[in-house]
Amino acid sequence: MSQTTFLESVVSWNEEQCQQNLEEALPKLVTYCHDAQGIQEQVGILKIICQSFLPCVDVLEAEWRVYSQIVSKICDTFDNILETVQNLLGQNKQDLDSVQEDILTYLQLLLEIVDCCETCVRFSQSSQVALCWSHVHSLPVGTLHILKGTYSHCKESTDVYGDYLPSVTDPLSLLFRKAHSLQVVFLSLLDKISIDTDSVEEDARDLCYVCHGLFEVCQIVTALDMKLVVNLWKAISRHAGQKKEILRDRLEINNLLIYLCGEIKTGYSYLFQLLPRTDPDGMVLSQGDERGFQKSVKIVGFQMKVLVMMARDYIQSLSEAANAIYRLILHLLRYVQPSVHAIPLQESHSQEIHRHLINATEPLVASLVFNRTFLECLTQSEPELEEEEKFAHLQVLMSVMEQFPKTTEEMKDLCLMDGVSADRDDLLTSVFKAAHQCYVEMLLPVYIPTPVCGGEPQGCVSLYEFLCTRMCGLAGTYSVNRFPVLERVLIQWLLSRSPVCAPLAADVWCFIARYGSADMCYSHITVLLELCQNIKGHNSDLHSILSLVYRLSKFLSPEHQNALVRQFPPCDDLTLWCLLPVTMLPSDRVRDITVSMTSLCLQHMESFINTPDVTCHHTELLICSLTYLINTQTCPKDWGKFIDHQVQSSLVKCVQKLWQDVFVSDWMCIPQTQLCLGKLLQYSGQLVNEFTNSDLLKIFSVMKSCLGQNPSDCLKFSMVDFLKKFGKVKLGADFEQSQVLQKASTVFRELMTDTCCLVHHWSVEAFTHFAEDTVHETVVPDCMAQDNRLEDCVVAYLNKVPFVAQKGSLTSVECIQVLWKQAERHQSSLDDTQPLKKKARTSSPVVGPVKTPNSSLYQEVLDTLRICVQELEQTCTNKSAVAPQGFHPSSIDNAGSTMMTDNDNIHDRLKPSDNKFRDRATASDDKKSRNTATASMDQYRDSRSSVDLSPHLVAHLQLAQHKITSLLTEHG
Repeated sequence: MSQTTFLESVVSWNEEQCQQNLEEALPKLVTYCHDAQGIQEQVGILKIICQSFLPCVDVLEAEWRVYSQIVSKICDTFDNILETVQNLLGQNKQDLDSVQEDILTYLQLLLEIVDCCETCVRFSQSSQVALCWSHVHSLPVGTLHILKGTYSHCKESTDVYGDYLPSVTDPLSLLFRKAHSLQVVFLSLLDKISIDTDSVEEDARDLCYVCHGLFEVCQIVTALDMKLVVNLWKAISRHAGQKKEILRDRLEINNLLIYLCGEIKTGYSYLFQLLPRTDPDGMVLSQGDERGFQKSVKIVGFQMKVLVMMARDYIQSLSEAANAIYRLILHLLRYVQPSVHAIPLQESHSQEIHRHLINATEPLVASLVFNRTFLECLTQSEPELEEEEKFAHLQVLMSVMEQFPKTTEEMKDLCLMDGVSADRDDLLTSVFKAAHQCYVEMLLPVYIPTPVCGGEPQGCVSLYEFLCTRMCGLAGTYSVNRFPVLERVLIQWLLSRSPVCAPLAADVWCFIARYGSADMCYSHITVLLELCQNIKGHNSDLHSILSLVYRLSKFLSPEHQNALVRQFPPCDDLTLWCLLPVTMLPSDRVRDITVSMTSLCLQHMESFINTPDVTCHHTELLICSLTYLINTQTCPKDWGKFIDHQVQSSLVKCVQKLWQDVFVSDWMCIPQTQLCLGKLLQYSGQLVNEFTNSDLLKIFSVMKSCLGQNPSDCLKFSMVDFLKKFGKVKLGADFEQSQVLQKASTVFRELMTDTCCLVHHWSVEAFTHFAEDTVHETVVPDCMAQDNRLEDCVVAYLNKVPFVAQKGSLTSVECIQVLWKQAERHQSSLDDTQPLKKKARTSSPVVGPVKTPNSSLYQEVLDTLRICVQELEQTCTNKSAVAPQGFHPSSIDNAGSTMMTDNDNIHDRLKPSDNKFRDRATASDDKKSRNTATASMDQYRDSRSSVDLSPHLVAHLQLAQHKITSLLTEHG
């Protein structure tokens, strides 16, 4: 019987005949199918096999009898049809009507091929027999090939068919629906297949192939139908999760999750395009698409659930995907509350986004704390973050800290121990760095919702409190071997001078001390105090440490308090104890130590007053003495009980004498002396009721002069502090009363108009207190006389009217950013209170508040400088002059040297030599030096030099002459 006759005969067979002739006919049909040359013939034979003979085959034998025999032919025929269609379209671009019938015919053949594949899949799927992968080994290959080819052809139909697309819309739609039907049946079949324990390796390969194939299909249909995407991801996640034990080392999970992260990110961004849009004034620009938003947010939410589940099941296999998930979380958090970069949303939309997406980040992080790659990515020393991602990064770190106690010891060692990698930090350091970068959110502050517990309504706490709580929890997980790292990190950030991180470090340290042992607390305090002894000058490092020491001292036992006093005797270390509170002292020794320390401070003040040549050492002791007295007298009752009236009177007299000797130009020269003047102002505020009008006139005169010489903000704050206490003073009725009030009004006015917002605010506050308390009411209008805006400002303050920024003014965020940058620029200059180092003299720097010397001494220096200037001017204009006989070029240097020696006797009281201050020169040495200077200048006057001196030097010396003239005028 010929092939044609056989095929014609087979077509007419019924089911019984097919069953009877199965063994003979089926192999022939398979052979004819492979030998067939025409596409239509191949499709016809495949239809006969699938529709007539496959139902006659036992389902457990279908794989080796049918599937393995025809699947490759189905795939080849399918590809040939697609290729033929594309060739017809390419070769007949100018006359597509001539091939229209052929194209429709081939599309019909495609439908029949897909139908053949579906028939095979449905045959196995509908069986009630338990199936293993060996029973359908070939089916997934053909099915996935057909699905990818069909969906790709439909997706690319616009490019493939071009203008001819309207003519094939119906066949393509039918083809797409047929492929979807095949996909549904295939996914149903997969749910029935189980793993054969005798062929685990082969079954695992088949299952892995199916998961990868479904993933490829998913990538194709993303732009076609989201319903298909959802079903595909359900299947992938279900089978990957159920068989994770055998797929963990085989499945390319990183590629799957990286792609899924990209899809979620794209869908998340699209959500915001569907929302209503408004301009900054609240005017609606577009209504949005509410229905589209609800549909899209559910789809993206489903994808997020798939990501959470698959990341949890394959957490140890994640490498590149861990980084992709981290970047995705940053993307999700960057534009939602409480970020300052959040896009304004209606409450309902915000809740939907949080419910479907944001809330899923918590379980995601809970899984990721077990992943090494994620933790390494999170603790990079210099993470590449956009400005909008910095707060999101901190949020991730806070979530990690909350979940961190649950992770393994290996991961704890990775994140809590330092020195592991040069490009990574430990976890706590990463948190501090992130907090420092989020200074805007910390200072505004933003508020974080707290977890609901105990049936109480959800509340909110500031970011600082939320972060500090989790950092304390993290600190509690440090084991003994990791504790040195914790101490190192805390001391590093305590001294960081960061307004955000230094308080955080102190708070965490206090938490450790509170729940640690008393011995550990004492050990920490001693280390911190020893560190303080090595810090020179008065800067923020010292204040940060001593502030922490004060807080830690509350956890000391009485025995440790006594040991602390023995190890650091207060009278031997005034610099240290002047900043520490009395409460740190043992209660039974407070009185004795306070009396001794007060007596010591009185001695230092008297020494400063009685010393002719004041050095930086004297100034430092005066600062410490004033600081101690300021802190001690904050409790007037204890002060009155401990210190007798005679000592208190002596202190008042010393302060009066100090004000008599204040020389503004010298006290304003370096930060150290400005600090000393500020302390003197603060302490004077505590004694203001003890002063006479003459004393107050001097104080206000100094303040007025200082304000004209660009004082530091710290000095201005000290002035404000003094003014706060001045309101209750009743001036005596004498001729100086009006001068005091006049200068007081001037000082008030200049401080209230200061450009620094803090100085302005505090001075307005001080003025309102002064206006309420003072009996000299006539001076109140004078303080605002020259600026009408001041009155409005004071009235607004009294009425508690908040400041309203004008349109175009800085927002709160911008204001914080500006102030922060200013603080960073000036931090070093504000903290550096060390005296300036000596340089080769061109001028005479003042290293301490010097006392006003004898007027005749000033006059001698003035005459010397005047001669110098005159001769230098003549030298510069007479360059051709010939040096007289006997004149040596070095004579100018000699004269300048002796002149500097003379000047040093007045201004330069400090010169390092073997770490000791040099001895003060005697009066005879001063006289000898002046005689030497006079003789040298006489020699110089008789000489003329051709040396070309810079006009800049002449101008400098003229400025020095002008300064000394001003000093003589000021001090008579």
